[in-house]
Amino acid sequence: MGGVQTVGLIGSYYYGNICGFTQEIDAGVAKMAKVKVMGKSEWYRRQCRMNGVDIWYGTLATGAVREGDTLTGVIVVTPDGRRGVIRAKAVIDGTGNADIAAAAGEETEYLRDDEIAIQGAGNAPRRLGDSNANSDIGFVDETDAADLSFFALRSRVSLPETLWDQAQNVNSRERRRLVGAFYITPTDVVNRRTHADTVMQSHSDLDSHGYTVHENFLIADFGRKKFFAANFPYRAMLPKRLDGLLVIGLGVSAHRDAMPVLRMQADIQNAGYAAGYAAAMAVKNQVPLRAIDVKALQKHLVEIKNLDPSVLTAQDSYPLPDAQIRKAVEGIADLTNHYEAVAVVLAEPQRAMPLLEAAYRQATAETAKLSYALVLGIMGNPLGGETLIAKVAASEWDAGWQFKGMSQFGRSVSWVDLYLLALGRSRVQEAFTAMKAKAEALTEASAFSHFRAVAMAFEKLGDPAAARVLAAVLDKPGIRGNAFTIGPTIPEIPGHADKASDVERAKCLREIAVARALVRLGDWEGKGKAVLQAYADDPRGVYARHAKAVLAEKRP
Repeated sequence: MGGVQTVGLIGSYYYGNICGFTQEIDAGVAKMAKVKVMGKSEWYRRQCRMNGVDIWYGTLATGAVREGDTLTGVIVVTPDGRRGVIRAKAVIDGTGNADIAAAAGEETEYLRDDEIAIQGAGNAPRRLGDSNANSDIGFVDETDAADLSFFALRSRVSLPETLWDQAQNVNSRERRRLVGAFYITPTDVVNRRTHADTVMQSHSDLDSHGYTVHENFLIADFGRKKFFAANFPYRAMLPKRLDGLLVIGLGVSAHRDAMPVLRMQADIQNAGYAAGYAAAMAVKNQVPLRAIDVKALQKHLVEIKNLDPSVLTAQDSYPLPDAQIRKAVEGIADLTNHYEAVAVVLAEPQRAMPLLEAAYRQATAETAKLSYALVLGIMGNPLGGETLIAKVAASEWDAGWQFKGMSQFGRSVSWVDLYLLALGRSRVQEAFTAMKAKAEALTEASAFSHFRAVAMAFEKLGDPAAARVLAAVLDKPGIRGNAFTIGPTIPEIPGHADKASDVERAKCLREIAVARALVRLGDWEGKGKAVLQAYADDPRGVYARHAKAVLAEKRP
């Protein structure tokens, strides 16, 4: 029992708000065994048995039973192959993939179509006595059984033959998520948004295991020093429509770039406790899950020290005050010292936009004018296009960002990358020449982020003339030919090393990014399509899924 933290062999906390129920778990495990992953699994089992819980090992939940807009049970398959229905007055989806929610027809999200973006996954080597074996050796599509199998097999063949075994659980950090009654955004996290129904308070830095995609983290570079404390509302467990269901773990309703702050084991444990207590309240009081007394739930969570008492009187801190928005707009002028300001203007774009436009027009300092132009451009406003074009034209490629999974914190684009992205998003057509020059300057040795920025900027700009430019990028030495074919042998990850996987992923991601943009801009001599067709047959499911999705898009 326990998943990643037990059979996955990641038995120590990286971060998280270690309080309340999590402290109870830790105290129990400390008495149970020195090897935490074994002790924790046994502590869970004993607590379940002591409290009358029936545990069905090896049983798969494969479907949902609905009566109108209420979930009334789940379809299961037992180890002996029997298939049946378990009726329930309340169901908690702890699959980590929002599997029950998806089966019930609720909206979910996973693996974006605009670009490949997913946190890296690992598979831990099993060393006797070890309680923490963390890794980031690739991407995995958790909804694809074939990809999970290939990932595990590839991990095993990459480990030394002298190693006894590996974890039976693939340790993925990002999975399919509910789009629920409330959807947590990165700006909610950075702005420390409060809610009337907070049931968990998480702590972490931005442990992103790869690059981020949200505008806030494109611009703001918090690095590893920035600590985030996020308030998690009960509504982020609730589906939009169905009653009778709560979703917990990595399947909660949140943007992928909010999940690094929400997914720490200590916090997931406390959120799971809150869900369990809420379900018990609903059954005991014979009310729907969305109609429970949330204040009574919060009072209990405060009593056991899961929550700070301040949540009892908290209300939604949005919409943000006018004064806070004005102050944030002023802070953008000195952007590198006021990264928090970005989340404020992104949270209130309609109210902030006129202030940003006025600030750009009134700015006299070159750095301030450029900062306003950048933020406006990322938000899709072309007002600062002339300033951005001049900056890109006058700049050589900077150091950029090389793909990194393990220990990646902070921004994953450079300043020149950002200026390009801003020009593309604001669709400033006059930027084509400056953008073309940057594409032509790329070489195999250029940073991954530069390829990503060029591809995404041209794609957003939407000028078909960019197709020939991108085809030339694909034709540069060392750029193409990184797709795998299915064969009798499985390519090893050298040394089962995170860094070796980083190099491999960077090559594949840059090739796919350029090919995707090329195809969406009309292609050139079929070069983009050929690359995507190769990846569509790749045994690495994340690449194959994305390539197939792009190829299937309808175009004029």
